Amino acid sequence: MITELNSLKGRYLQKCDRISLCVQNESLPYKYVTVEGPFEYRKSDKDQLLAMATRYLGEEQGALYASSPPSEHSIVVTIQPDQWLSTDYSRQQ
Repeated sequence: MITELNSLKGRYLQKCDRISLCVQNESLPYKYVTVEGPFEYRKSDKDQLLAMATRYLGEEQGALYASSPPSEHSIVVTIQPDQWLSTDYSRQQ
């Protein structure tokens, strides 16, 4: 993920050595995945911002979103998962 080092999330990241992340679908059938583990962060660059923006917003909107250079406080966070948990309730039918 990309965030700002001086944001609330960024300040909390500076105080711990492990994080967890949960992604879920809140419409039926419910599905989710959680990951937990150590992480690292480093200054983000324009290529990382463009790649992430394009993935989530598409080519045109991603390029527009990433057209400004990242702020000097922008960081990319990488989790090294050592625990995974997932559930897909659609498989229980």
